[in-house]
Amino acid sequence: MPGSPFTPSSPGQADRVVPTAPTTNDAATFARQLDLAAATLRAGRTPAADVRKAGEFQQVAVLALAELPGGYRQAVIARLHPEAALVTRSCVKAERSLQAITSPAHIMPPWRIVAPPPPAELLGYYHDAQQRTGVHWTYLAAIHLVETRMGRIRGESTAGARGPMQFLPSTWDLYTAPAATSPTLTMRSSPPPGYSGPTAHPTT
Repeated sequence: MPGSPFTPSSPGQADRVVPTAPTTNDAATFARQLDLAAATLRAGRTPAADVRKAGEFQQVAVLALAELPGGYRQAVIARLHPEAALVTRSCVKAERSLQAITSPAHIMPPWRIVAPPPPAELLGYYHDAQQRTGVHWTYLAAIHLVETRMGRIRGESTAGARGPMQFLPSTWDLYTAPAATSPTLTMRSSPPPGYSGPTAHPTT
């Protein structure tokens, strides 16, 4: 979730450290924490560890807001910086819509969690795909993030989708070059690692 480029004012040192989880019993504190996470993500030259912590906090905060009572949710968003409020409101709406159409799984599927490819390698794939297809690389990166967290998740979906971008085998057969074997990700016009011929499908 994008943040906003401002730096929030805070009364103490503790308020300048992004926490692990939001404070859900005080709307003003929750809003300050979200604003700080947003500012951390937008700040230039922020250490990678701080960016990761701020990003994880925003994800947890959005989920919490989606599940909290509407009055409290509105109280938090009303206290946010306008840019952070706009993004947070949209993300919470999306989360609530998702919860309305599907229920959380109680049993985890047999996935493996692995390290993703290096950022420079992923950017190369995204930019190459943009040149080939005309689809902006940020859309491809967003899909990759949603589907397999940039390649961290290895395994089939409950519908049988496979690979880093989670293609159904039937979709892959319909839209890809039948004999391509280029060793790249599925966001390109050629199959990713694990494809070996016309009947090959994305690996898990």
